[in-house]
Amino acid sequence: MLVRRDVVDPLDVVGPGDVGRVLRARNHEAEVRRAPGDLLLTTAYNLGDDPALQRTLAARMLEAGVAAMVVKCGYYLESVPYTVRRQADEIDLPVFELPREVPFVELSQSIYERLVSGSYARLQRSAGIHRELVRLVVDGADLGTVVRRAAAMLGNPVVVEDDAGRPLAGWRADGRPHRLETGLAEAPRAVVVPVVARGVTHGRVGLI
Repeated sequence: MLVRRDVVDPLDVVGPGDVGRVLRARNHEAEVRRAPGDLLLTTAYNLGDDPALQRTLAARMLEAGVAAMVVKCGYYLESVPYTVRRQADEIDLPVFELPREVPFVELSQSIYERLVSGSYARLQRSAGIHRELVRLVVDGADLGTVVRRAAAMLGNPVVVEDDAGRPLAGWRADGRPHRLETGLAEAPRAVVVPVVARGVTHGRVGLI
């Protein structure tokens, strides 16, 4: 399990789940709607006196797409009930206890700053790859050269096929040719996007 303890120092994990998922902080008291990837922040004010809720809470949160749950203790609960922790362990949902003296806003701000920083880094890398590939095209490089460079920069095989599914180019990150046994439509775990110009699909590009 990966636990980033430097986000907020006095944060204790009480469930074994994978916290390396994409998270968005959401305060349960301020906003009851949930979306996949949410990190639920709550004081659990009604949890201590509701055994039925304790038995189902973790499963309901996972079903709603919540990636992890932070319970602020010291107000309504001294600690996360054992029933909740046990179910969270069984379904691999990370549950954290946040001490009373740590404000929710401190945790939320820290998470937000990390998300923004990561998004900016990805944006910068994406822009750099785009500039490099456009430069190759402007300089007159053929499709194979562009695809080979894209595979090297992305660190994964890249395949281009026409609209009929016929392969046009395919290269691995190490500079070796890459050929699929089937078309991109049947390639497992491939990220595929269409090549569209003036409303007409001319083929597909796949990251394998």
